[in-house]
Amino acid sequence: MKNRKLLIAMLSACFLASCALGVACKKNDGDSVGSSVEESVNTSQENESADENVVEVVLSEKDLELDQYDKAQLSVIVYGSADAVAWTSSNADVVTVDNAGNVVAVGIGEASVSATVEGVSASCKVVVKAATAAPVISLSSNDVYLNVNGTFTTSVKALWKGEAVEGITYTWTVVEDQATDVAEVANNGEEATFTALKAGTTVFRVAADVYGIHVSKDVAVTVYGDDLSIIASDTTFIPM
Repeated sequence: MKNRKLLIAMLSACFLASCALGVACKKNDGDSVGSSVEESVNTSQENESADENVVEVVLSEKDLELDQYDKAQLSVIVYGSADAVAWTSSNADVVTVDNAGNVVAVGIGEASVSATVEGVSASCKVVVKAATAAPVISLSSNDVYLNVNGTFTTSVKALWKGEAVEGITYTWTVVEDQATDVAEVANNGEEATFTALKAGTTVFRVAADVYGIHVSKDVAVTVYGDDLSIIASDTTFIPM
């Protein structure tokens, strides 16, 4: 009987010890899981913070093919920085670029245009080929009709593929073998004013160098005497 009581007591002690060990293990496991979750959250936050500091530069174009003298606009998107974009060309004899990404093809060949922020760059390869078009001079009036002492002003523009070219210097002269005393012209940059001196006809020529190409256009001037009244236009005059 005494042995039986001793056996029951030993079994009870083992059971209690086992229960205590199980509670301790569960507590340790819970701490381990909680610690792992916390570490995972911290790591994710650190990665997100690191991503915010990564600078990325993206250009609107990776390749461009232009005729010589053509223009193009590149735009840029920058991630991870508010710093200004620095624009550069690998060969300014072929392509130039300003601080707004405006590209001008000035010579035949290849060049790279780069946008750089905090040492991170994106580039666009630009191939420039010989132009298939030529610049032209455009006038608001190709023919001028005046009375003696009358005046008429025409505008003049150099055009490249239909777009005005700025900063051009124009010169006006009387065409060879044409009368020099019928009218005179005052050159005002992108305008020219004709003044009729006496009855007769003559031809003026306006010329300019556009992208290294010499271009010109003629203007016929007809001056009537006091007994005629006309309308200055391209083709129409009305005698009295």
